[in-house]
Formats: sequence, structure tokens, C-alpha cells
Amino acid sequence: MTDKFDMIGSGMTLTQERNLRLNFSDPFIVVGQTLLIRKELEGTIKSYKDLNTADYRITSKLGTTGEMVAKKLISKAKYHGYDNEQEAVLDVVNGKADAFIYDAPYNVVAVNKVGAGKLVFLDKPFTYEPLAFGLKKGDYVAEIIRSGVQSIARGQNEAARSLGLSAGQSMRHVVLPQALKRVLPPLAGQFISLVKDTSLVSVIAITELLKSGREVITTSFSPFEILFCVAGLYLLINLPLSKIANRLERRLAQSD
Repeated sequence: MTDKFDMIGSGMTLTQERNLRLNFSDPFIVVGQTLLIRKELEGTIKSYKDLNTADYRITSKLGTTGEMVAKKLISKAKYHGYDNEQEAVLDVVNGKADAFIYDAPYNVVAVNKVGAGKLVFLDKPFTYEPLAFGLKKGDYVAEIIRSGVQSIARGQNEAARSLGLSAGQSMRHVVLPQALKRVLPPLAGQFISLVKDTSLVSVIAITELLKSGREVITTSFSPFEILFCVAGLYLLINLPLSKIANRLERRLAQSD
């Protein structure tokens, strides 16, 4: 997301913001956020809801789902994030924080390796998080444009240069107009896919179109009717995009 890498080689939780900027593979594991709490709070804190008061101080790693969950679901507690997991856990061990929020697989190990008998692991996840590999969406768009430009015969550029055009003028007036006709269909498909992919974030309880539909289903008990309405709304959003792309294709085709 910061353009430093092209692919995440570790687990990455699907979130709404990330889904808009990255292409995700199919989830390969489902985890959830759990709690490591101070030994003294055993029996007092039974779930994340018990921490949601100004009396408690919670911690997690900066920029993670744990931080997002802390600020969203436990917003009343005092939060302080750290650059790495171990510092945050040690904050709880040393009594400076009351609870550490993080992925269940990490907390399973941390409670024994770092806890020193001073931590209690509440192992019931309170979020549902599919982990997947993430690839920058910009790479797809860049590859579409690159392949479109390279598909134009080299002779087109050479002919333009022989007529006195500079490299920039040749690209702008000769190559790009032809490449645009070829890349428009896949670009339109990519943008339409981006709209449809927003539905993926519904699995981690972020409210968007599909999530809203599921919430209505729980009260109306009419799944087919609601899901057909949701599908219709996606159609209403994507159909104009498809029509605009088709009109542009026909308009560009007239210049051939």
C-alpha cells in the first residue's frame, strides 16, 4: 500500500481500505482477534466488551487489524500502539497496559514465550478475518497499459520518428491513441471488478452493500428477495460503467 513492495508474502487481513487498493487471492486461513490480559484481571475481564471503559488501557501493533478493532470496538478504553508485537505484549506483562489485542496464532505462542506466567489468554476470537495474499491493483492496470503500448507495431513509432516527430510526440500522437483502443475493454473490466470486490469486506463485519443486505435478512427472514435486491443494486452501479466503456469503444472504432 506504500508502493515499497508488489506482493505481500505473509498473511494480510481483508479490509475495505486494503481491498480498494489491492487484489487479494482466495483466503488460505481464517483467524480472529483475541486478548492477552494481565493475570490480575482473570475473571474480571471475560471478553473485549468488558474492556470498553476508560478504566482500562489496551495496546496492539500499529497499522494492524488489532489496532483497527481496538479503536472501533473498544473505543472507550485508552489505546497506545507499538511498532512491534513484543513491545506491546511486554507493556501488559509489566503492568503498563491491561490487555493486548492481536491475531489468535500469535497470542497462542506469546502467552507462553513472553508472558512469564503474568498473562491470561482469552482464546475465543471476537472477529472473523480471512487472510489472503495481496497484490497491488496498480500492477494490473500498469500491465494492461504496458501490454497495450507494446502491442503497437514498432514500425508505427519508426515511421513517426522518420517524419521528424520526437519520441514524446510519437508516443502521444501515434502510439497511445492506438493503444487506448486496445486497453479500454480490459481497463473497464478491471474497474467494474473493483466495484464488485468491495463485497469481500462484508466477511469481516465492515458495513457495505452486501453487509447491509445480510443485516436486513436477519430481521426480514427473506434471503432470496434481499439478495436479489443487492444484486440489482450492483447491476445499477456497474451497468452505467459498462455502457460508458461501450460508447467509448464505438467512438474510437469510428476513427479506424
